[in-house]
Amino acid sequence: MKKALKKIIFLVLTCVTIISCSNDNNGTSSLNTYENKLIGTWQYNETPHTSGLGGPTSFYKSYFTCNADKTAVTGFNEFITSTQHDSGYENRTFSATATTYTFTLPDGTQETGNYEFIDITHVKMYSPGSSTLFRIYTKQNLNTYEVKLIGKWQYAVTPHPSGVGGSTSYYKTYFICNADRTAVRGFNEFITSTEQYSDSDNFTWSAATATTGTWTFPNGTQESGNYEFIDATHVKMYETGSTSFAIYTKQ
Repeated sequence: MKKALKKIIFLVLTCVTIISCSNDNNGTSSLNTYENKLIGTWQYNETPHTSGLGGPTSFYKSYFTCNADKTAVTGFNEFITSTQHDSGYENRTFSATATTYTFTLPDGTQETGNYEFIDITHVKMYSPGSSTLFRIYTKQNLNTYEVKLIGKWQYAVTPHPSGVGGSTSYYKTYFICNADRTAVRGFNEFITSTEQYSDSDNFTWSAATATTGTWTFPNGTQESGNYEFIDATHVKMYETGSTSFAIYTKQ
C-alpha cells in the first residue's frame, strides 16, 4: 500500500507541481508580463490526505516558488500519521507565455504545460500534454525567511542515544513547514523490535525575522526560538530561551 501511495504522490508531483517559482524581485533576469504574475510561492492542498489512511489533520500539499531571476523550486509535503510522512523538492528554472509554462531541470530536460489564471491569487496548472488534468494553486503570503523554511527538516541520532539499541537503532525528530503556515512537529524512534515510539503535534508557524520563529499550538499557546541557516539545506534550531541547538537537514 505504501509503495503504491508513493507512486501516486510521485505522479502528482511530476504532473502537477512542475511550476516552481520565489518572491525575490532583486534578480537580474528580465521577466515578461506573464512570468511576473507567477512570481511568488503557490500551494495546492489536499486535507485530509486522499489515501484515506490519516485523520482529519493529515495532508498532501504541493507547492512551487518562482523567483524574479527565473530560478524556481517545486516540492511537496505530506503527513498521514506520525510514522508516515514524506517530502521532496527540486530546483529548476522557469519561463512562461500567456498560456504555457516551461520548467527546465538541472540536466536540461524541459517540461511544458498550459496554465490559466482564475484570478490574481489562483491559477490552474495543467499537466504537460493534458488539457484536462490540472490542480488549482493558491498564492501564499510569505516573507523571504519563511520561503526558505518550507519543507520537511529532520534531526537524526544513530544509534539511539540511550545506548540500549544496536547499530540500527535511532532517534529522529522532524518538523514540516507548509506554504500556508500549517506545520507538524514529531519524532520517530526505534530502539529494539519491541521498543518503537512516535508522536506528532499540529501547529501553525511563522518566521518574523531572519533569526526568530514562532510555533503556535491549537490552543493559542506560543513557543518562540532562534534559528540560524548554515546553508540552504541545514539549519540550527535553538531550544526556547537556550543556547542549545540541533542541526536539522532538509529532506
